[in-house]
Amino acid sequence: MYQANLSFELLTKYLQLLQQANLIKVGGGGSFYSATDKGLEFLKEYYELRHHSRMADEKRKIVESTLSIPDTESLKLRFGSW
Repeated sequence: MYQANLSFELLTKYLQLLQQANLIKVGGGGSFYSATDKGLEFLKEYYELRHHSRMADEKRKIVESTLSIPDTESLKLRFGSW
């Protein structure tokens, strides 16, 4: 709770939300939480999506740097003033 910088109230709200979505379940008489099969599947899909998003971002940066037009200052230095 403290490492996540969450208040007890907010943590409770999030845990209830995750339980209602059947992503986590309570175990040990309420002393711990664990992911359900649905929760594990969600995490798998989330990490896969995050991986593809990062790959797309890297490719976007490559395309942008390849297609970028040099600024006019660097052109002036190379070819003299207009």
